[in-house]
Amino acid sequence: MILVEERPVLGDTAESKSFESRMKNRETFKIAFMAEDQEPEVRNFLIQHPDATFSHHPGWVDVLREAYGRRVLFLVARNGNGSLAGVIPVVDLSSSLFGKQWVSLPYQDYGGPLVSNPAAETALVEALKRKASAHGCRLEIRSGRPMTSYPAPENDKVAMTLSLEGFTEETYWKKLNARVRNQVRKAEKSDVTLKRGDLDQLDPFYSVFCANSRNQGSPVHARQFFASILHHIPGSEIVTAWREGRCIGGLVRIRFRGVMAIPWAATLKDERVYCPNHAMYYDSIRTALLEGLRVLDFGRSSRGEGTFRYKTQWLAEASPLAWYPFDVQGNALDEVSHPQSSLKLRWGSVVWSHLPLRLVNWLGPRLRHSLAA
Repeated sequence: MILVEERPVLGDTAESKSFESRMKNRETFKIAFMAEDQEPEVRNFLIQHPDATFSHHPGWVDVLREAYGRRVLFLVARNGNGSLAGVIPVVDLSSSLFGKQWVSLPYQDYGGPLVSNPAAETALVEALKRKASAHGCRLEIRSGRPMTSYPAPENDKVAMTLSLEGFTEETYWKKLNARVRNQVRKAEKSDVTLKRGDLDQLDPFYSVFCANSRNQGSPVHARQFFASILHHIPGSEIVTAWREGRCIGGLVRIRFRGVMAIPWAATLKDERVYCPNHAMYYDSIRTALLEGLRVLDFGRSSRGEGTFRYKTQWLAEASPLAWYPFDVQGNALDEVSHPQSSLKLRWGSVVWSHLPLRLVNWLGPRLRHSLAA
């Protein structure tokens, strides 16, 4: 990776109305893309940072390279004494179909800067905005938490998380709505069984995931994407649901620092009457409780939609995702939107859901690698 030097960057931005009043307390950082010999230092910083999410794990470098040929760059801020003050990962997601865009990070809910102080955060983001603009790219930062120097834009996407603090399996079960408990029991009575594993469960999971993605009108992730996650992201595994010898559901769950995240899940539409989703999600919650984890992260949803209501019934709470879009000139936008959300592509989604499964399974990964969602 080439080291790109840049002039020292002030920790406050001239775009801020209070810039002049903060000049007295400014800090200066040296900003550059990570050089190869700095990789161990940066990896250690990412893994140990208290605000890191599973999305910041350095293993995603290998996942995105192996699955989609995408390269993760790390923009690094250093203090005057040379010590690390912050890191922000970013991926060039540009394509002829969806335009030029940098994302921190694509395919996930979280990313963004990890810093030692707010001034370093501002310095990194301002430098990244300039670099994206110089390449003619839009920029989207999916921060794991609100950034201090930028107002959070409107976003109908929310993170759905369940705090496990203070719960035992018994007290959690009792707090669930009777309807949810009945659906968990229905899965048991319908002889839905679960298997837990990694690569041994990949093919049955992926078969269900492909069918579900097609039905939703969404290009499917490449099989290699999930294989690389299982190989490079510690704490990852697959849970599959079976009935009468057939895999009818599956999910990917990842453990990281007291959190169990479920970024991807799918069930077969004609088998949902047997409640395989309830079996898998309750198993995940129970497992997280038994392992002493703090949080179950159900992944993102749009307010008011079916997945939002489904996750709420598990007592998950919604919090706005801190996603920050910037245009090609580096100007902050008021609302999060994506090229694939356009009317033209929504119509395309309807058409996609009616295409032959074999065709969309071949074509999907060739489109998915350029979609940030």
